[in-house]
Amino acid sequence: MKKQLLNLFTFALFTICLLTVISVQAQIRPYRVSDSNIQLLLNRIETRTDTFKRSLNRSLDQSVINNTNREDNINDFVAAFENATDNLKQKFDARESVAADVQEVLVQASFIDRFMRNNRLDALTQRNWGYLRTDLSRLAGYYNVAFNLEGVPVNDSSNTAYRAADRDVQGLLTRLEQRTDSYKREMNNALDRSALNDTRSEQTIFAYITDFESATDRLKQKFDARTSTSADVEEVLSRANFLDNVMRDYRFTAGAENDWRLIRTDLNTLSRYYSVTTIYDRPFTPASRFDQMLTGTYRLNVGQSDNVREVVGRATNIYTPNQRDNVTRNLERRLSPPETLAIEKRNNQVTIASNMAQQITFDADGVARTETTPNGRTIKVTAKTYYD
Repeated sequence: MKKQLLNLFTFALFTICLLTVISVQAQIRPYRVSDSNIQLLLNRIETRTDTFKRSLNRSLDQSVINNTNREDNINDFVAAFENATDNLKQKFDARESVAADVQEVLVQASFIDRFMRNNRLDALTQRNWGYLRTDLSRLAGYYNVAFNLEGVPVNDSSNTAYRAADRDVQGLLTRLEQRTDSYKREMNNALDRSALNDTRSEQTIFAYITDFESATDRLKQKFDARTSTSADVEEVLSRANFLDNVMRDYRFTAGAENDWRLIRTDLNTLSRYYSVTTIYDRPFTPASRFDQMLTGTYRLNVGQSDNVREVVGRATNIYTPNQRDNVTRNLERRLSPPETLAIEKRNNQVTIASNMAQQITFDADGVARTETTPNGRTIKVTAKTYYD
């Protein structure tokens, strides 16, 4: 009898302990609603993110932001937001989600929200983002996290200088290091094939690249030691500014220019993470130094020029007096130069005007075009540029 009572007491005690554990686990859950409510909300956020992304892409394609760094930025924002929500969903499924995971989602959403407030997109895209904001507000409430996309605190416990997760900054700095190495190799080949080879300009450009590389290395070292600041990022951007001017002033290989575009995109992301103002919002369109040198207004230097009348006179001595007058007039009309000449060259497009003729614009792209002269004759004209 005593043994049966002992077994019954032991079973009761085990049951009480088990219920206590279940009760404690329920109490320490980071959210204050049922699992099914969280699951439903996360699925809806995922669906609405896809809808927002589609409408955003259509809106950007029809806006002045298309094919600019701002478009690259918002695409990066959306990708980072998707990664954060995916991470939260995976942790929730594994019953490991915490308030910090929701905080990361809100951090990434704050970048999108700021973009949507600063750029006028179509009503559908704005409405879709409004739906997502509502869901994010509900998500923050479920996990007892303050909801304020206009000023989301980030990494409060670590007192860091950047507004992103450690892994995001680490990945960005690693990618920037790799792209800088690739850019350096491409520039080495490009300079060897350019008119700058073995000149002081080539040495200066390589000095810029080395300074930029050193600045990014210092930033990465300080980040690893958790001592990086916005001043370190400003130093990187300052060094990059010299290279950006070089890439705009000269034409290099397509590989070098593409590598620099990728680096600029990373620098925009870096400046956003550290809340530093960047100068790389303008589109990257390298301009030929030759175009800049050629464009301008020119005046004929009479003292260093041949006299047209004397040259024509010597060339028409073979004609009879009656023929000579007619040939002389035609030659002088064709050979007499303008007193002033204005030229503007932008890539393949050339504009020319003078005091003797109206302004004309043509494309020096190697394509043959058929034109009609004032006297009705049809001629084919081809213009082409070769490097500078």
